[in-house]
Amino acid sequence: VEALLERGVSVDYPAHMPPLVNAARGGAMEVVKLLLARGADPSAEDSEGLRPEVAARRWGHRGLARFLRRQENKKKAR
Repeated sequence: VEALLERGVSVDYPAHMPPLVNAARGGAMEVVKLLLARGADPSAEDSEGLRPEVAARRWGHRGLARFLRRQENKKKAR
């Protein structure tokens, strides 16, 4: 993932399936942190309206879901 980002791939591409949603589904905390550090939108939705926090919770990654909820709240507070 980092190599792709270094080559200029957008952290939010493709829009119909944001990488952050995929990383959340897989429980990939380090990838989630990398994408957020590079500017990924923690409230981005996939084509079905699924946000990263909800995806993490749905696939059983409760700690990651809590982390993503905090990230969404930080973004809203700005």
